[in-house]
Amino acid sequence: MYIAVTEQGAYLKKEGERIVVEKAGERLRVIHLQDVAGIQLFGNIQLSTPLLQLCMQRGIAVHYLSKNGFFYGACIGQQAFNYEVKMAQLHAMQDAPFLLNMAKYTVMYKVKAQQLALQMRRHNVELVNIRRAHERLNRFVQQCDDVASIHELLGIEGASTRLYFRQFDVLLPDAMPFQRRSQRPAHNEMNTLLNYSYGVLKSEVIFQLQKSGLDVYLGYLHQQRHGRMSLVFDVMELFRPLIDQQIITAVRQRKLTPHHFEVCDGDIRLHDAGRKQLLALWYGWKDELQLAARIECVVKGLQASYVKKDVTHFHVNAQKALYYLL
Repeated sequence: MYIAVTEQGAYLKKEGERIVVEKAGERLRVIHLQDVAGIQLFGNIQLSTPLLQLCMQRGIAVHYLSKNGFFYGACIGQQAFNYEVKMAQLHAMQDAPFLLNMAKYTVMYKVKAQQLALQMRRHNVELVNIRRAHERLNRFVQQCDDVASIHELLGIEGASTRLYFRQFDVLLPDAMPFQRRSQRPAHNEMNTLLNYSYGVLKSEVIFQLQKSGLDVYLGYLHQQRHGRMSLVFDVMELFRPLIDQQIITAVRQRKLTPHHFEVCDGDIRLHDAGRKQLLALWYGWKDELQLAARIECVVKGLQASYVKKDVTHFHVNAQKALYYLL
């Protein structure tokens, strides 16, 4: 299992084969180390050096995020390095047709997932725009087969995403308008929820990629740039609409409302109770949707495709993980 610690001022330490979470001398939780696959620390949380060393030895990744969901970085052990996988990935970076085919499948599945999300309309709303958007998204899927470059494919991905987000106000209650997509700082509550959730999704994807031995900085769709985990963003594209669906549902069911937010320096943020509520929902979605297993399936397909120089493995595993789109 993955441990997420959000209690500000908490301290994690090692006691034999157990992880102890405490604050101000009070024990909050005790977890057996053998049950832990990864640890996510949100905000001002300390972890002892002996525990960090043991995590590195056991291959347990420790991820550091801000309390607002921004991913800072990770500590991982040497087990994450796989020479065969790394070299295969490096060689594949010189194979433009191979990378293009991987990217085509990724964009195609993302757009299909966007179509599915737009079916979550409210009752008694005007359907014309949603129907038109669905038809245009279907044309984008068809266009993926004909592109000759990553640049063209990114154009399709960008156009589909802009069209997709323009429909959000039809899906959401009046109390939580969307208006437009904005990253950090978020311009409204819905964007705050997306930004926070994507930060946690990023951490989940990194867990699986690093476990596989793949280099998170070498992407096939997103181009390489200093400091950008391009492969992480590539894999995230497949799962963003699925997370969007869960957020939209939670907002419509009033599990997340404007009362969960505060304004700080012009930035709309979740307050402490709001963060706890969103993370409780998030990890519920993770279990219900078997999200870790889905991401792992996609990553194993990526790994096999790089090693065997055959994009079919990625395509087949993506189909298994995203079967609900087919």
